[in-house]
Amino acid sequence: MLQQDQYSQMSASNIAAAVHAGTVKARTIVDWALARIEATEPVVNAFIHVDHVGARAAADEIDRAIAEGRTPGPLAGVPVSVKDLVNVAGMPTSGGSKVFAGRIVQTDAVPVARLRAAGAIIIGKTTTPEFGHKPITSSPLFGETLNPWNRRYTAGGSSGGAAASVAAGQVPLAVGTDGGGSIRIPASVCGVFGLKATLGCIAHADAADLFGNNSFIGPMTRSMSDLELMFRVMAGGDARDPWSRRRNQKEADSPPASKWRIGWAGRVGNPVLDADVQRAFENVLQTIRSSGVAGDSIAKAGEAVDDSRLPEIELVEVDLDFVQWEPQFRVLLQSVLAGRFGADLTRNRHQFDPSFVQTIENGLAHSAVELAQAINVRTEMYRRVESLFKA
Repeated sequence: MLQQDQYSQMSASNIAAAVHAGTVKARTIVDWALARIEATEPVVNAFIHVDHVGARAAADEIDRAIAEGRTPGPLAGVPVSVKDLVNVAGMPTSGGSKVFAGRIVQTDAVPVARLRAAGAIIIGKTTTPEFGHKPITSSPLFGETLNPWNRRYTAGGSSGGAAASVAAGQVPLAVGTDGGGSIRIPASVCGVFGLKATLGCIAHADAADLFGNNSFIGPMTRSMSDLELMFRVMAGGDARDPWSRRRNQKEADSPPASKWRIGWAGRVGNPVLDADVQRAFENVLQTIRSSGVAGDSIAKAGEAVDDSRLPEIELVEVDLDFVQWEPQFRVLLQSVLAGRFGADLTRNRHQFDPSFVQTIENGLAHSAVELAQAINVRTEMYRRVESLFKA
């Protein structure tokens, strides 16, 4: 029999399996999640909104479905947090901003709707710096979200609340967003898994600029197997997102290739690499060289990995320098935020984070020519990365 003290370490797949088998109620899992949040939140500060009533009601519906012989989906009863930049029907989407605090949205973002359809329980919204403008998670609206492992350090950003909610055992799954590292940075510093999926893989119909959007919705979890499961649920095209409408779920379901050529870049242009990070990275490379890619996605849960089924691996060091393009990335980011919120600056300056004010002012100072040049550099960057797959 599962116990409450096991909840914080349970995987999403194990929770769903237990709910399906009837060994634990979805309502019990949600009560455990809410209790864990209540016990840890004064320190973790990962949530900007917790939906106690809605989460319990959704869990009760899952339990009714199982009692009636219906199949509620692969994530039945699994608690999920959602970053406060992603819409959840009936919950506030403030973007981490005092200016927009309490703004209730009426419809789910596409991947949130898919998570619900798979039986997941949306627990609440997690902290983000105002509209994801910086790589640490702090805001005048909610204060600061620090690293749950050591509060002397940052939780990263801008999906810092999402990463902290997973690392602290509040939820096994979290929805984040990533434009310039906003999933990858907090996943790294909080010791969880995160994925910035390829453009269009996970539909994002609520982006302010559907055609120039570079901030994508993605999964954050405590294990690679849960990351794969969550991605498969969220993935797929939607006609409202022009980049995703031609995507087919079959792409995510393609069988693994018999031969993989994996490119790796140790620094991507950074002049300094922390020695501990370098050692960890080299250990991963050595593991891949000696035993192939981990068998999580090839073998079923609890099944021994058959070495004969692992792909043949070729590791190739590639030369990538992303740092050289950072000035152009800043032009794009700052110009986009200035276009969206520049008009709010005069009347709401005192309510915005000072760093957000500076970001908007920087954006307002960029010329149309600078923006066009940055867009051209983005094309150059795309061509450089794509060329690696043809070499």
